[in-house]
Amino acid sequence: MDIRLEGVAKRYGDTDVVADLDLSLSSGRVVALLGPSGCGKTTTLRMMAGLERLSRGRLWLGDTLVDDAGATFVPPEGRGLGMVFQSYALWPHKSVADNVAYPLSLRGIGGTQRRDLAMAGLERVRLAHLADRMPHQLSGGQQQRVAVARAVVGDGVHSPPILLLDEPLANLDAKLREEMRGELSTLARTSGATVVAVTHDQQEAFAIADDVVVLNQGRLAQQGSPEDIYLRPDTPFVGAFGGPMYFVPATLDVDEVRVGETRIPRRDVHVGGGVGNGPISLGVRPEWLRTGVADGVDVVVLQRLFLGREHELRVTVTSTTTTLLLRWPSLTPPPAIGEHLQVLPTRAVAFSV
Repeated sequence: MDIRLEGVAKRYGDTDVVADLDLSLSSGRVVALLGPSGCGKTTTLRMMAGLERLSRGRLWLGDTLVDDAGATFVPPEGRGLGMVFQSYALWPHKSVADNVAYPLSLRGIGGTQRRDLAMAGLERVRLAHLADRMPHQLSGGQQQRVAVARAVVGDGVHSPPILLLDEPLANLDAKLREEMRGELSTLARTSGATVVAVTHDQQEAFAIADDVVVLNQGRLAQQGSPEDIYLRPDTPFVGAFGGPMYFVPATLDVDEVRVGETRIPRRDVHVGGGVGNGPISLGVRPEWLRTGVADGVDVVVLQRLFLGREHELRVTVTSTTTTLLLRWPSLTPPPAIGEHLQVLPTRAVAFSV
């Protein structure tokens, strides 16, 4: 089921938490709403769910107008959506199976059919063997999978066409969160639903989503594939929020980009629409920088950190205050602090100044 927002805004007092948001999310896609705390992503999700009313604009689920900030409003129970809350919101007095079966009972499905469908949902998340446990007897990861099973449970006819996930991995430790990314991606793609997941974790968004929507101060900053957001950001904000990115003053010409006396072929630089020749800000990521090149940018090592699989080097461009990060293989001895290196981007992004 498609989701469409037209000029949507949500105001609390004198503050627009979401402002003039236009979004079109295609049926059957997995979409991540990504952005820093306070950017409006959870509020946007709650408006889709009907837990918040629109202050302005219109919201469509499929062909149905569910909220027009006026006469039309379809409440949450009338939207037929599945939702996984950050806290999982499992019923503490119900067994795992009864938690998963609860939405089926609301749809009038009972008896053996309800139990069979609940067990099928638990099979999908590999927890059928824990059907009779209580929520407090489960680990955080198991509770998360129960919440997902409850959200997507159905009989093929009454399965929710839209699944909303509010920071579904936020309460897990780092190791379990990494393991659950893959599982959540598989569950989302096999659910048959349009999935919208809120997250502030870039790796999580890139891992699970077909499309990423980046929000900034309640407004759309960029919408595109994970590759678009990471490799071809539209603005410095999107570039920096998608992962470590550092900015160097440069000049864009017809065939090349100049950083001081260093020349970079224009073919190695992504130049978005609206960026013209002349002074620019050149965005580079640590893994886009290679060392040991002739005629590269001269940098000095300020700091080095051993991170296990790699060394992280913080360097400064000679005669400037511009700092960059470099990745250095863990099996190769890193340069000493104060040592000079020549670096050159294998890829970069040009931004207007």
